[in-house]
Amino acid sequence: MVPSRRWTERLLLAAFFLELLNLFLLAVSQGALQLFELSDNRFQSFRYHAVLGWLFLAAREASMWRAAGRQANQYRAARLTVVAICLAGAAVYFRHGIRLGADGPNYFIQARSLLFDGDIDFGNEIERVAGVVPGMPERAMGLPLASMPFLALTHLALKLGELAGLDLVADGFGYPYETAFGLASYIVGALGLIAMLRVAFRFFAPAVALLSVLTVATSSFLAWYMVVEPAMPHAVSAASVAFVVGFWLERRPLFQTRDWIVLGVLFGLATLARWQNVAFMSLPLIDALMKPRRPLLQPAWSLLAFAVTFTPQLAYWYAMAGSPFAVSLERHAVEWTQLSVAEVLFSTNRGLFPWSPVLYLGLIGLLLWLRGSARLASLCLLGFVLQIYINGSVEMWYGGWAYGGRRFDNSLVLFVLGFGAFLDFVRRRPLVPLVFLSAILVLWNVGLMLQMNRAEVAPDGNVSFRQVAARSLYHYYDGLGFPPAWPANWLFARRHGVSPEKFDRLFGHRGFGNFRLPMDADADGFLGRGWGAPEQDGRGEWFRWSLGNESTILVPLKEPHRYALSIWVRPYEAIGENRIGLRVNGHVERGLELEGDSVLVWELEPNLFREGINELRFDVQRSRRPSEVAPSADSRSLAIRFYRLELIARGAEAENASPLPR
Repeated sequence: MVPSRRWTERLLLAAFFLELLNLFLLAVSQGALQLFELSDNRFQSFRYHAVLGWLFLAAREASMWRAAGRQANQYRAARLTVVAICLAGAAVYFRHGIRLGADGPNYFIQARSLLFDGDIDFGNEIERVAGVVPGMPERAMGLPLASMPFLALTHLALKLGELAGLDLVADGFGYPYETAFGLASYIVGALGLIAMLRVAFRFFAPAVALLSVLTVATSSFLAWYMVVEPAMPHAVSAASVAFVVGFWLERRPLFQTRDWIVLGVLFGLATLARWQNVAFMSLPLIDALMKPRRPLLQPAWSLLAFAVTFTPQLAYWYAMAGSPFAVSLERHAVEWTQLSVAEVLFSTNRGLFPWSPVLYLGLIGLLLWLRGSARLASLCLLGFVLQIYINGSVEMWYGGWAYGGRRFDNSLVLFVLGFGAFLDFVRRRPLVPLVFLSAILVLWNVGLMLQMNRAEVAPDGNVSFRQVAARSLYHYYDGLGFPPAWPANWLFARRHGVSPEKFDRLFGHRGFGNFRLPMDADADGFLGRGWGAPEQDGRGEWFRWSLGNESTILVPLKEPHRYALSIWVRPYEAIGENRIGLRVNGHVERGLELEGDSVLVWELEPNLFREGINELRFDVQRSRRPSEVAPSADSRSLAIRFYRLELIARGAEAENASPLPR
């Protein structure tokens, strides 16, 4: 290489990193510290400097273009694209991101106390940092340790700013340090995306690899925990596992002792980010045992390196909780034999696939990949299954306040491979997207025909196709449900005799202790089959007709109690007296006579109920159509007016039951 070209490359790379430093200082100081202003508006200046930094990197990569091969150039172009997306995301975080949200304050005070006070006594931090949840000693150390260099750099910059007479305060608290903490997580996450890109490049065409990484990153929960709420450990966790998997796949098969030691260190760092990541250590171990030449001593060195690297977490747990193994199993109510597998995957309450449909396609891709790379695809699926087991065993499987299935952050590199396999499958079969397009055209026409048949579209005149599209989407969704929840929502609908759309509202619901349901428009989410639309009577009270001889209500409960079930009802006047029976989860209870306005009450034993969805079925003896009584266009089979339903815990159980939901 010509010496002048080499120096040009080095200068351009130095300029890029100098711009990164400038962006960091600009963000933490709200524009007070920057090499030179490109705009009076700090957000605009940040964007200009980000573009300038990217241009320096692009010029450096272009200067190396001729000396490298085609594949290396394609990788450089893809990496430049990822860097551009990450710089754009940093600008969004600078302007709109949350500095310390959710559990972020608890992680921040760990880093702040260790760096500035040299201890783990958080008393002064709790007084100064808002949102800290006390009494949580089991926090992971990965993000705090990773952020300390960035906090130290921020402190040094602020000190220099103070000496220069700027209005800055260098005390370890406030906006500059909180922003630096979030940026530390963001930068590690960005490096993780580049690691994922490198992994994907090993198996797929460059365009497929790049598209897979960008799609998984920007259409999953990772985008939220990098751009909006990076003070949570999920970006660091996703990146750390990507580093491990990338190293393993690059050196696979591992025969050198040095490689096993490095792998153990990387796994230790990943487990510092989140303890669940240790499960992935089984993958290279199983992979090694499946080979003819089975290494015996090297994995032991890897385990030793892992233990040494993980020592800071063990020491922290011991100092805070009196045990080196203070994993938060008890506080999170982990039950290894009671799993919420379907809920953690398919529930709209932060289930993995409904919140991040791209990961559903990634799972399909991993299954398709079994044909081309059976062992590696099987190991990836095993890693995912282990995370399902871990996350499904937690009582709060939905992750509390969360954006999507955030606890699967460590599996994102696996889904990058899976989605890449899915894209590659489609790319090699051009007829697949054409069939998909044909299906959309057919569904559009069928939806329009159905609406025409139902008189929802006028037989002549102009038509609002926006309304046609909205109604078609409503009808299709009501009948088919959300595709990323297939087949769980179909099984739910079949079991309860309802639309798959009900699955979204009820499956994985945390449940009530007591339950009260006025029969107004808001009752839809809990109504099963056999109900009319909400109406108001002459007194202005809301009610719904029970239609036909059978109506059901689906009630999510936290746990079984002894309950009193009360219903406020009135029979259809054209029928007069009626009789209403009750089934609780299929168990038949005594029927009650109904005359005029009535409040009917059943005392129900705990053995009739279960944790989760409970079905209350009302069997009505007689119903009648208004069109049979007098000339009328109403052909519904009316039975009883339901005004309200209450399910209230009795006796000692009532003290432990939750308040009424409505």
